[in-house]
Amino acid sequence: MTITPSASAALRLVDGLDPAHVGVIHDLGNLVIEGQEDHLAAFELLGPYLAHAHVKNARWVDTGDTRADGSTVWQNEWAPLRTGQASVSEYLDALRQVGYDGWVTIEDFSTDLPLEARTADNLAYLKSLVPVSA
Repeated sequence: MTITPSASAALRLVDGLDPAHVGVIHDLGNLVIEGQEDHLAAFELLGPYLAHAHVKNARWVDTGDTRADGSTVWQNEWAPLRTGQASVSEYLDALRQVGYDGWVTIEDFSTDLPLEARTADNLAYLKSLVPVSA
């Protein structure tokens, strides 16, 4: 439901523009919903256009409804970083493999936990995946 739901679509949009002045935000959580491509391949494809990495997570849930043909109706919803369908660890590993050293921002629209607990858990989880050296 976005104009550039994948890295390959984003590249078609920015191709030919100067990557010093235009870049692509790659968003893990949105890829659960649409535009899923292999992370490493996507980062390699974007090359210098990869300007920013954005981490959130989502999951698909059964609505309990069925279509006229009897098939299940699914909908996406936001999920905490640990429990969504996307692997944050694999995503960060792919960023490391291409030498990405920019910011990784976190967003969590889920409501499974209160905001303070959610933020603390997300921070603890990310610290376990990306050890910070002094």
